[in-house]
Order: sequence, then structure tokens, then C-alpha cells
Amino acid sequence: MNHYAFFLLAFFSLGLFSCSDQLAKSYTVAELLDNPQNQLQLPVEQDPDLLLLCQELDETDITGIKTRLERPGIQALEASFGLYFLGQKYFQQDSFDLGLNIMEKVADNYLNPLALTRLMLLHKTDPSRFAQLPAGQGQGFQPEIEKAHYYLHAALNSAIFMMERFNERAPVDDVNRYAQGFIQILEEGDSSQLRGLDLEAAEAKMKAELPQLQAKFETLYPAPPAS
Repeated sequence: MNHYAFFLLAFFSLGLFSCSDQLAKSYTVAELLDNPQNQLQLPVEQDPDLLLLCQELDETDITGIKTRLERPGIQALEASFGLYFLGQKYFQQDSFDLGLNIMEKVADNYLNPLALTRLMLLHKTDPSRFAQLPAGQGQGFQPEIEKAHYYLHAALNSAIFMMERFNERAPVDDVNRYAQGFIQILEEGDSSQLRGLDLEAAEAKMKAELPQLQAKFETLYPAPPAS
């Protein structure tokens, strides 16, 4: 083998090793949560089955979800929905503060439409209902109707972006199912439930922020290069 062939082979082998090493990298749950703009550079699935993924995660306990999240080679959508269901499991175990912290980070750092919907449902709830909860179940939580409106629109648009990007309508169906009650309140303009929300101003604000939301989604889940 001549020297040129040796150097080419060595370079190619190193490239394969580097790629394989990157795919095999693992992260803690804390690292995955603190991942704005996908700074961890998690690879993005190109043909996901989100319905199956959500069914699997829903049937998995906290320990199992953590194990799945921390295994080598985690990808962006699996991290996003895995963290969402982890937050849901904590809510179900009455660990409200922990569940809320996870849900807010998944919504912000992954634009997960289900996490955004969950936050919408929390913030549209009358504050008096949280004051009546037992200790440790959200007594200090302060719902804000303006945030509920933001989370509704962010959830709807993120679900649409996800459907267009991955040809997956499962998130759209879920968001629509859980958002119908709040959408009806907004359409009816029931002041007793809107808690002083200025609908016109809120709609204008969301319309102005939509391009930024879409740009953030495209950064998190970029489309593959055209072949």
C-alpha cells in the first residue's frame, strides 16, 4: 500500500469513527432538558412514528423513561416526547413542581406541542382551584390567562409545523382534542372565564411572534438537504 492510500484510508477510518462516536453519545435527563436551540445537536428522525412512540412512552414508568432517554444515540423527537411523558408521570404522582419544571423546559427548548397544550390547560384553570389542592400539588402555582392564550397558539402552530415537517398528524389531533374547550371560550368571549384577557391585543402579539416561532422550530428540526 502506498503512502497516499494509507493516509486516505486512515482519514476515512477516523471519519467513520467520529460519526459513530457522535451517534453513540449519551446524555443525562438534566442535559437533555437544558438544550435550547438543540445545542446538543441531537440528530433528527426523518421518518418517525410519533403515535407509536407516544404509546410506548405512555406505557413506561419513570425509571424506564429515564433509561430510554439516557441511552446512547438519543434523537431529537424521542428526547422531546420522552421528556414530555416524564413530566406527565411526575404530575400523575402528585410531584407538581417537578412535573411543571420539566413541562416548561420541554415546551420552550423543544416546542413540544403536547407540553405546550398541557401548559395551556394549567394556565386556563381558575386560580381558586389550585388554592384548594393538598400541599405539594401546585398550591403556589399562579395561572395566567395570557400565558394560556400564548401556549394555545404555540401548541397549534407547532403541531402544524410538525405535521408538515414529518408528515405526522398525531400531535395535531391531540392538540385539537384538548384545546377545544379553551378555543370555545375564546370564540364566545366569555368575560367570566377570560379573566380580563384583551383578546385583540393577545391575537396581535401572537401574530407578530409567529415568524419567530417558525424559525425556532426550523432550527430545532431542520429538514434534510435536498438530494
